[in-house]
Amino acid sequence: MPITVTRYDHTTILWTIGESWTVDEFYAALDETQVLLADQDGPAFTLVDATRTRQRPQTNLMPHFRNALKDTQLDLLVYIHAVVGSRLIEVLIDMVLKFTPNLGVKKVRFARTFADGLQVIEQERESTGVVLY
Repeated sequence: MPITVTRYDHTTILWTIGESWTVDEFYAALDETQVLLADQDGPAFTLVDATRTRQRPQTNLMPHFRNALKDTQLDLLVYIHAVVGSRLIEVLIDMVLKFTPNLGVKKVRFARTFADGLQVIEQERESTGVVLY
């Protein structure tokens, strides 16, 4: 599956998105995330590594992102994408956040590299007092 979902550490779920993906694969990844979140005790962070993504589904992604952000309970979502000049996902997520109140995701941040994404999560841990086991 071009979207893999794994537990990165005790508080972080890692999505790794391949070169292309489908909406069905997106929803399957959401289901896997929900299973991992069911075992989560405390804050939940998700790191989405889309640095390899070159082709997105040829459909309106807005309602799919809205459903995902509404139905998933996360303290922080960090979306990593290194596609220079392409901010489509940032714009879509920003629009969803502005026009959809009461989302399950408390914060969304963007990063350009995996290391930057990890740093964002570490800063959030420090600011909230989350300790890794």
